[in-house]
Amino acid sequence: MKKGRLLFVLLMACAMVAAAQDVLPFKGSYVNKKWNIRLELDLYDTTLVVPDYEFLGRMNGYLQGDLHETWFLTTFERHKDKATLFLSNEMGADNQQLLLTQIDSLHLQYEVQGTNYLRKAVNRKWVKLPAKMLFERTDKGAAPKETPQRFRMY
Repeated sequence: MKKGRLLFVLLMACAMVAAAQDVLPFKGSYVNKKWNIRLELDLYDTTLVVPDYEFLGRMNGYLQGDLHETWFLTTFERHKDKATLFLSNEMGADNQQLLLTQIDSLHLQYEVQGTNYLRKAVNRKWVKLPAKMLFERTDKGAAPKETPQRFRMY
């Protein structure tokens, strides 16, 4: 009887450890529906390939959507429930520092540190995105939304 209880406790402990490892706050696909922005993150391994930028290889994250440019994660610092991201735009001309805070298992608070360079064109005028936004985790099985490939004239 004691062996059965010990085995049951051991199996339950293994199951809890396995379940805890599946919840990684800085890994997954997050969206802000109001501004139509997608943040792809994997701060635990270099696994992500940016659509239309496959020649860059794998990286830890990127920011895409209804923005003027694609932003690539260059470096990061991960803390317990926060992460500081350093992003660079596709031209390499602007750098952006973001602070991500885990609100719960589905939401991340995004806060710009320093000058806000994230912008989009609305009615032929530049509009800067808010310095604070809330991102929500999307389903792991859902396919990312197709964004039309745009070519800009420089």
